[in-house]
Amino acid sequence: MAPAAAAVVTPLALDPGSLAEALAKAPRTFVHGNWKLDNLGTDDAWRSTAAACPQSKEESIDGYRRALEDLGIGTAHW
Repeated sequence: MAPAAAAVVTPLALDPGSLAEALAKAPRTFVHGNWKLDNLGTDDAWRSTAAACPQSKEESIDGYRRALEDLGIGTAHW
């Protein structure tokens, strides 16, 4: 698996132009799917947010979708 991944990643590391062009066509966010709280961010002191999450994953998704739609970004096709 590592050689196959390296075959994809190494050329992008050397010349990221094609990746940058593809990302420019995508929505301006990236959700990697790993909802481990350590991966969701830090506070102003760079501490992990893993201590507590005030809402469920589903509530977070709904809130994020509403915020995007309030900014005029359509999400129905997702």
